[in-house]
Amino acid sequence: MDLRHSLVVKPGSRIKLKHLDAASTGTCKSSTEAEQETAKNRIHLGELQQKLYGEKKHALLIVLQGIDAAGKDGICWHVMQAMNPQHVCSWL
Repeated sequence: MDLRHSLVVKPGSRIKLKHLDAASTGTCKSSTEAEQETAKNRIHLGELQQKLYGEKKHALLIVLQGIDAAGKDGICWHVMQAMNPQHVCSWL
């Protein structure tokens, strides 16, 4: 599932949230298909993290914004499963 084209908002453009389908499941037709897609994306994310860490030139900041019970914790849990803790730095 390539969401880059469907979810990108171009700078300076305006969107109306009422025109977006909040119940969209993308191209996945079943939970099994979604789980397979997620597993594939986790592997790819881990590979990208390894390359980013190896270059030691750039950092990645992920910002999640949402109201309480929006699912931010679940997203963090699923994303961090793909990460190698040795390649994660915290500068707080």
